[in-house]
Amino acid sequence: MNKFEFPIRPDQITAPWLTTVLREHGLLGRGRVADVRVEMLTDPGQTAEIYRLFLDYAGDAGDAPRSLVAKLPASFADARAVAHEYDLYQREVRFYLELAAGRDLPVPRAYAAHADPASGEFILLLEDLGDARRGSLFRSQVADVKAALGQLARIHAEFWNDPGLAELDFVRDLHEPEWNAKLKGLVEELVPAAHALFTDQFSPSALKALDTWLRLWDDLLGYAPDADTLVHGDAHPQQMFFATEQAPRFALFDWQSATLSWGANDVARLLVTGLSVDDRRLHERALVDHYHAELCKRGVADLDKSRLWLQIAVGHVWNFCNNAVGALQTDTANLAAIAQAEGADWRECILGRVGAAFDDWRVGEALEVFAAEARGARTAHEHAA
Repeated sequence: MNKFEFPIRPDQITAPWLTTVLREHGLLGRGRVADVRVEMLTDPGQTAEIYRLFLDYAGDAGDAPRSLVAKLPASFADARAVAHEYDLYQREVRFYLELAAGRDLPVPRAYAAHADPASGEFILLLEDLGDARRGSLFRSQVADVKAALGQLARIHAEFWNDPGLAELDFVRDLHEPEWNAKLKGLVEELVPAAHALFTDQFSPSALKALDTWLRLWDDLLGYAPDADTLVHGDAHPQQMFFATEQAPRFALFDWQSATLSWGANDVARLLVTGLSVDDRRLHERALVDHYHAELCKRGVADLDKSRLWLQIAVGHVWNFCNNAVGALQTDTANLAAIAQAEGADWRECILGRVGAAFDDWRVGEALEVFAAEARGARTAHEHAA
């Protein structure tokens, strides 16, 4: 096959290998996979490549799936380099092996998960949710965002203040010094790029808020007074499958950015990426209330709405970070083609929505409030010492 013990290219996913995997999960019995046909689902240029596998069986196939999905490294060099630099592939594999296994989470079932940290090669063999409806970055659907917020609350409540998360080195902690320094270096590159390239989508006040973020970065470092949880890190609708009559469950995939942080960061991400500016402005308060109610229903009692609102405002900075990287370091021709097919302008959806949220949520002011709080806490601690 190759020097690894798992396939790293679609043509290496063989019937014998699939037979072994499915038997390990108790799904195949005495039958075997006789043939596999591979169909690419993503266009080149994404951070990974997704393939659907159509399986034919010989003998008793039992409850074995008729199709699966395989996720493999990107062939687009720039996207693959970014994924390797930030350990995205290994982190997602470990999420399925160490967090999703044995838990009732709204994620695809994983049949195989392998990664080689040195080379960046990996494979995820996942449940095929093709009968569900995949969300879109370029359509605005309030009902989808509401449903997804309920599922995010389910995940966040499951891991709310879970001390075990801090022990998992693949779950990034925004306040861990080495990781924080790496993020700061990235943002120090992205903010000047925004001033140079995004002025059609970011107002002067939004750009000023980005400058404020960098100016206050060190004040914010290490200040984490609120409950943390497991955060997806890139919870936009295109990472989601929505229930249909044929596939009656929701699932959130692409867990390579799993982070220890506020659940509000995922909320901020979904509000901006899932809704047009007008729809967000009209519905976001009710949607945030819905998320908060779902958290409370699941036992979370230490987050009031005003604090959640501040967290979301601050969390919009990570929307900028994610989307600026997407605009600058991935193949935007693919984004543009998808957006055009849906009658949308990719720059307005990917950048303009973020810029508008910075203004509407007064992100610069929220950062100042939170930084002042952090400085006050440090001063009180020093006086107490």
